[in-house]
Amino acid sequence: MSLPGVKVRGTLLNMGDWARLDGCRPDPSTDKVGTQVMQTTWPGCAAGTSVQLYTIEHGGHTWPGANPKSSPMFTTQQIDATALMLSFFAQHHRS
Repeated sequence: MSLPGVKVRGTLLNMGDWARLDGCRPDPSTDKVGTQVMQTTWPGCAAGTSVQLYTIEHGGHTWPGANPKSSPMFTTQQIDATALMLSFFAQHHRS
């Protein structure tokens, strides 16, 4: 769903734009992280940058790793979004 007159390109195209801006190669690799989670990574990014996407099969608008009882929708426990984000930002901070 999108706003009238506003084109939505989709997640993979948007992430591809980030990869291009970060000097990554255009063809990502995708690996299974668990039975419910896929990680897509764009290789060869400029020093100090990386582009990663985690996709949750049958996921909705929930926070991976959160208490599954706090949402009526499926919430995977195979990854912890908070821990992944903190680790990413620790590795890619600006001096």
